[in-house]
Amino acid sequence: MTIMHAEPRLKTYRVISPGVQIFGLALCVALTAVAIRIPDWIPRICGFFTGFVALLLLFFRETRIDIQRGVVVEVCRILGVIPFSRRERRMQEYAGISCHCSSGVTNDISDTWTVALHPRSGRAVALCQFSVTTGSKDCPKARAFACELSRETGLELIDYVA
Repeated sequence: MTIMHAEPRLKTYRVISPGVQIFGLALCVALTAVAIRIPDWIPRICGFFTGFVALLLLFFRETRIDIQRGVVVEVCRILGVIPFSRRERRMQEYAGISCHCSSGVTNDISDTWTVALHPRSGRAVALCQFSVTTGSKDCPKARAFACELSRETGLELIDYVA
């Protein structure tokens, strides 16, 4: 999901949309509340896991790319409002942009393609995901997005190796 700001050179990317994340959080909280009230060990174990997922869904991650300043800012907010962590890196700290199929070999309905920034050291920063029919060798939308981002940032497209 891409959010355009009034400033055309500042873009915000979220892998999971806030609406989906809030729905998942509400669902996990409801399932946890129901599961802990059932006096059996199986629902309580399930409640533990859904409670853990609910805790993870409290944190909304977003990546902002400021082309003019030449920086990439990763922000994590509790419930999308309260800043929890912030990391700012210069564009020169990134080796490039990758576009790859991240779902692997599965029998799912669709494959997921991820466009990510790869720093010279550290973990990759996922910016956007695209779905295509299972078994597709390429995702034109993901490839076009990666090419446009490469032109805007000056970073090269790189081959991703898992």
